[in-house]
Amino acid sequence: MGEHRLRPGKGTAYEEDIQVPLIIRGPGVPAGRRLQPIVLNIDLAPAFAQIAGIEPLDYVDGRSFFPLFEDPEHP
Repeated sequence: MGEHRLRPGKGTAYEEDIQVPLIIRGPGVPAGRRLQPIVLNIDLAPAFAQIAGIEPLDYVDGRSFFPLFEDPEHP
């Protein structure tokens, strides 16, 4: 039955469903640095756009998490 006697899947708000690590490697990413801020799936497209040097379209939600590499307290 999976965790908490529920059907398997990612449809609940338990820690094992919401705490998924994001590992990034590449230019502009400091080696070995661990950050604690929460990043959502909607933040991936703006981050990839920033890597590519383009502006995301107006209707894209989220924002790039790359400023966190310079200042982890960045809002």
